[in-house]
Amino acid sequence: MKVSHVCISDIYVGISHKKVIKLIIILKKFINSLNENRQIAVHNNINQFYYMTKAEELEFLLNKYNRDSSTQIITQKMIDTKYHEAFMHWSKDARWYSTFNRQENNNYQSRITPGTNVE
Repeated sequence: MKVSHVCISDIYVGISHKKVIKLIIILKKFINSLNENRQIAVHNNINQFYYMTKAEELEFLLNKYNRDSSTQIITQKMIDTKYHEAFMHWSKDARWYSTFNRQENNNYQSRITPGTNVE
């Protein structure tokens, strides 16, 4: 059987692996930041283990994609799904965390009186 043409819509591309790697790095930095922050409000609102799991899942899927060419399309679809889940969850939590840190910083600054040395 001779194939005369290939339809572009038949080829599944998915999210670039560079974007996935970048998200993994961002998630790991976020995990480290959460780990350094000992405030209960942060840990009650953000589940750092979720991000640890998602980073590991994405790394595993990238490795699987590179190792097994017979399942690359399925693996790429799984990568896309995990990427979107993690990105959406992270963007919501990162906004909350940024706002929380800004408010904490403002509260700290308002407690400092002029002329007081802070060390």
